[in-house]
This record gives sequence, structure tokens and C-alpha cells, in this order.
Amino acid sequence: MADFGSVRREQRELDAVVVKTVVQQKKRILGKYEDRCYLFGALSDNEFSILRDPFAIDCDDTGALNKWKAGERFQSRWNAD
Repeated sequence: MADFGSVRREQRELDAVVVKTVVQQKKRILGKYEDRCYLFGALSDNEFSILRDPFAIDCDDTGALNKWKAGERFQSRWNAD
């Protein structure tokens, strides 16, 4: 997992999670492997049984991740950045 924390939404605290996934692709014609890294995230709204504001981005797109965290007022419980 890449990060776990919480956000405030409609006077409620929701859990937020960001998961890192690395997919290895086999490029047979080129004779090599290529790793692709993705970050997936969402807010878990257990009271209404729904995942809110999901996203999927390349791991290198730190700007998009930081924008999502700032927009959600994300407070990490794992990472101290």
C-alpha cells in the first residue's frame, strides 16, 4: 500500500487509501520486459456503502496525486509528507 489516511467530508471522517501496483509486461517482439507502475485511490464511505472520488494515475505523476490529496484535504496516518 502506498498511503492510508483520512479526509473530512460533510462533517464526517472518511478513510482514504492509495495503493501502488506494478505490472510487468512481457514484450516478446522486443525481447524485454517493461514494468508499469500505477497508483489507485479512493475514499471509503462505509455509512453509505460507496467508494468516493476514485482515481488511477501513473506512479510518476506526483502532481496529480498531490492535487488529489490537497483537494480532499488528505491527512496521512502512515507517511509524514
